[in-house]
Amino acid sequence: MRVMVLPLLLVVILIAGAAVAQPGFRVTHEVGRTTPTHVEVKGVVYNESRSDAADVSVTTEALDANGKVLARGITYVSGRLPEHGSAAFTAKVPVVPGIASYRVTVTAFKFMPAFQGS
Repeated sequence: MRVMVLPLLLVVILIAGAAVAQPGFRVTHEVGRTTPTHVEVKGVVYNESRSDAADVSVTTEALDANGKVLARGITYVSGRLPEHGSAAFTAKVPVVPGIASYRVTVTAFKFMPAFQGS
C-alpha cells in the first residue's frame, strides 16, 4: 500500500504544478511605475466565460531570460467579474536583479452558477 501512495502523490503534485493558465479568462498587462523596491504591473482581466466570476485574483511573476520565476506578487482584482466583463488591476512585484519579463495569470476565482429566474 505504501508503494502506491508515493506515485499517486507525485502525480497529484505534477498536475497541480502544471495548472498555470485558467480557461475562461484573458489577461493583458504592461509595466508601470518602478521604484527602488518594486515594479507596478498594470493590466486588465477579461472574463470570456458565460458565467460571472467571484473573488478573482492574479499572480504576477517576474521572469529571467530563461523563464525562471525571480519574484511574484499576488493581487486581488474583483469580488465580482460579470460574464464578458473586465476589471483593471495593479500588481506590485519586488525589484530583483535579472528580470527580463513579466507573466500574469488568473490564479484564484470561483465561477458563479447562472441565475435561473422565472
